[in-house]
Amino acid sequence: MNQAELFTAAFEHHPSAHAVLVFEVKNINLVAANAAFKNLLGLDEKSPKELGTKLGALVSDGFKQALLTQSEFESSSAIVVDGEKKQLQLSLIPLGVNRHFLLVLKSQQEDMQDKQRMIELMSTNDKLMAKIDDLSKTDPRTGIYNSKAINHELSILFNSAKRNYGSFSILFVSFNGMGKILKDYGEDVLDKALEHFASMLNKNFRRRSDIIIRYDEHQFLVCFAGANEAQTYNLADKILHSITNMPMVLDSVDNKINLTMSIGMLSMVLSLDSNLDHVIGAAHLAANDAKKAGENQIHVVDAESLEP
Repeated sequence: MNQAELFTAAFEHHPSAHAVLVFEVKNINLVAANAAFKNLLGLDEKSPKELGTKLGALVSDGFKQALLTQSEFESSSAIVVDGEKKQLQLSLIPLGVNRHFLLVLKSQQEDMQDKQRMIELMSTNDKLMAKIDDLSKTDPRTGIYNSKAINHELSILFNSAKRNYGSFSILFVSFNGMGKILKDYGEDVLDKALEHFASMLNKNFRRRSDIIIRYDEHQFLVCFAGANEAQTYNLADKILHSITNMPMVLDSVDNKINLTMSIGMLSMVLSLDSNLDHVIGAAHLAANDAKKAGENQIHVVDAESLEP
C-alpha cells in the first residue's frame, strides 16, 4: 500500500481529521504524516527510534497498550509547540490494513468548533422536525389545520381553559352543496370553493389563539377562548353573512357560486370535568340540526345539557 492509499484509507475512517499520522504498530514506524501533524510534532525524516520517543512522551500508558492490542482508543494529552502548551484530543484507529494505524490529533479549539457545528446541526434538525410536524397537521388544499391538530393545538387551548375555569367556544361549520358543485363544475372548482371557504374563515379569525381546523371533507371547526355566548353568536353570524354575501366568482362576475353553510355553536365555561370530544360531538349534532332547518342556519347548543 503506497502513501496515497494510506491517506485515502485514513480519511475514509476519520473524514473530519486534519492532523493525521499513519504508522505501523511494529516499532511505531512512521509511514506518512500530513503537514498539520508534522507541524504539531515538529516532525521531519526522523528515525523510528526518535519518533518512538516523541510518541512515547505524547501518549499515555493506556494509549501504548492500545498500540499493542490493535484496538481503537481515545485519550487526551498535552504537547508543547513553539513554547506553547496545547491540550490535544487523541484518537487511535486501526485502518483495517496490515498493522497500520491512524493517529488523529485535535486541539481543544477544533473540538469546540466540532461541538458548535453539532449544536448548529441539532438546531437545524429540530427546526426541520418542527416543520415536518407542522406539515403533517396542515390540510394541503386549504392551508389550515387538519384533524390531527385536535389532539395537539386544540387540546392545549381546551385544557388551558379547563385549568382556569375559562370560557371556550366552538363553531362546527358545515359547508353545504359540495355534491352539486362537483356535479355542475367539476373537482377543480370544488377545490377552489373549499379554498375560498377556508380563506373567509381565516379573515374573520386572526388572533394567534384562534384555531381553525378542516375536520372533514366539508366540515370545519372554529375554536377560541374568552368569549361568552352572545359574543360567540355574533361571530358565528358574522361568518355566515360574510361568506353568503360574497359568492365565489368563476370566469366572470356573472358566473359565480353562492356558498351556503350550517353552523352548530357551543359556548360554555369549562370545568375540570369538561371533555373535548363531548364538546365537539355536541357542536356536530347542532350543525346537523341547523342543516335540517334550512340553509344558512345557526343552531345553539344548550351548555347546561353538557354539564356532568
